[in-house]
Amino acid sequence: MITYKPMITRLSFILGLLTATAAAAETGHALRGEVTRVLEERKLVMVRHEEIPGFMKAMTMAFTVPEAEWPKLTPGTFLTATMYGSRGRWRLEDIVITDENYQPLPPPTKPAPQEPESTATDPAYPLQSAAIASPAGPGASAPGLTRGADGSGWLSWLEPKGEGVTALRAAKFDPTTATWGQPREIAAGSDWFVNWADTPVFAAEADGRLTAVWFVNNPAAASDHGQHGHHHRGYQAWFSRSTDEGATWSEPARLTAASDKVEFVALQPLAYGGVLAVWLDGRAKSGDAAAMRLYGRSLDADGPDQLIDDSVCDCCPTTLTAFPDGSALVAYRARREGEIRDIHTARFHAGEWSEPRRLSADDWQIPGCPVNGPRLASAGGQVAAAWFTAADDRPRVFASASPDAGGRWLLPQQLDLGDPLGRVDTVLLQDGSRLVTWLEAAGKKEAGIYLRRISAADEVGPPVLLAASSTARASGFPRLALVKDYDATPAQLLLAYTEDREPSAVHTRLLTLPTLSALAGRKPCLPCDEDDASAVRGYAMKGVVAQTQSGRELIRVQLEEIPGVMRATTLACQTEPALFEQLSPGQPLLGRIEKRGRDWWLFNVKLLGEPAP
Repeated sequence: MITYKPMITRLSFILGLLTATAAAAETGHALRGEVTRVLEERKLVMVRHEEIPGFMKAMTMAFTVPEAEWPKLTPGTFLTATMYGSRGRWRLEDIVITDENYQPLPPPTKPAPQEPESTATDPAYPLQSAAIASPAGPGASAPGLTRGADGSGWLSWLEPKGEGVTALRAAKFDPTTATWGQPREIAAGSDWFVNWADTPVFAAEADGRLTAVWFVNNPAAASDHGQHGHHHRGYQAWFSRSTDEGATWSEPARLTAASDKVEFVALQPLAYGGVLAVWLDGRAKSGDAAAMRLYGRSLDADGPDQLIDDSVCDCCPTTLTAFPDGSALVAYRARREGEIRDIHTARFHAGEWSEPRRLSADDWQIPGCPVNGPRLASAGGQVAAAWFTAADDRPRVFASASPDAGGRWLLPQQLDLGDPLGRVDTVLLQDGSRLVTWLEAAGKKEAGIYLRRISAADEVGPPVLLAASSTARASGFPRLALVKDYDATPAQLLLAYTEDREPSAVHTRLLTLPTLSALAGRKPCLPCDEDDASAVRGYAMKGVVAQTQSGRELIRVQLEEIPGVMRATTLACQTEPALFEQLSPGQPLLGRIEKRGRDWWLFNVKLLGEPAP
């Protein structure tokens, strides 16, 4: 019998020696570049690097990196490193994170605040707050949160891309894993207007189409009037669209061709399709001689820009919300005689804008712009509003609600702790409760992002500190968005905000609200919570039974108008058999209706007296 063991042993020794010798002789090459993509599933980082003289031309390549470096490498990160390997197997070592000029980033002057993984708040309102790894890279700012008409959640932000270039990026939230997807770059440019207050906006329609808006400086020769108020030569708004979840974007176009001074845009998908835009417009300004105006138009129609208000505050953000009947409501800070700058609203319906109306008579007289706009949210025809005022030299944050799509407003309620900076946001839940966030100063430099809940009965809950912030403008506008409303499980929100440090950073947190049992003061009861959530689905209605149809449990109900949802009409509704047996023609009732697939359903009914003869 022949044995090969001595031969195999000698061969293994020789191969090991050759491998060790090759490894010892491996030469590294100094590399400088920018991370363009992170392939998490393959643990690879795509880097666009400069030419390596005498070795390799400039290109984009995939590299493995040490495990400890992985969390630091996000799209848009600049770095220097030593490159090793050969075709198809390249790796980076000795990685140093740098600025766009490849200078090592200085250590922070103070340790960056460490967000806890999960925290519980005041027992009086036991909200759970959990940090979510942000998809935004170093130097990111201007976060925007959008809940799409399809229920999706999107984060958008600005991020430096190197050599004076700024990129607008977005990522989609996955509620099943509570993580952000891969960042998608929408556009980038070196001539953009980048500002702490006038930030890009984003919209997601029910069919998944996305729209993004950003701002580009006018060329120096574009202004015929010299300097343009607070923004000198002015800037324009550009937009682009995507039909493949942000993978590709259309050629950018100007939001309007009728003006080269377009600022503080708001976007809103409409119930019957299309996106409505409103903005502050300086086409009538000549120096400081005239006021900014508020214009609007549908991005899916060929009609002209529509004038909404001919005198508005120069630099306060605008806000839009939409209703199921295809209409929408805008809120903004107007500028009236005597420099009174209060919050006004206007309704968009059937292609036309209503006359502006003052939301609240604060009578804030101020000769300049406070850079503090309102925020709106809606559910059905209900509307929530939040805003800042300093009338009578008293800074305050107010909140109000409208039961009829902005026709009437409840008496405003003050929410702040005595030293607010404003920068508000709000979310409205199906049960009529509202969540409002704002920035509150805690000294000369420190501040906090606070939240309060206002119940459907207009009861104001305790203040909840969500995150530390600063009084600096660079801390920007914290943003809030709904992930899911109450069902058998609690409602959840997303919070996004900018940390004012060098470089700046965008943080995101998932807020899980208290259970309905906790809010009701009862022991945990999952069936009770589900019943409570089901009881406020759909839209509240009042009507009279006009006709019943046996066999299909079909009821025809003469409905009174449901503002923001539908005009007075006769509606065919399905019902459960037990409810059908209680109803007869002429029966007045209260209840709720909702659309399930193609059919309307009537449920949660309360009979009002006896049927009319």
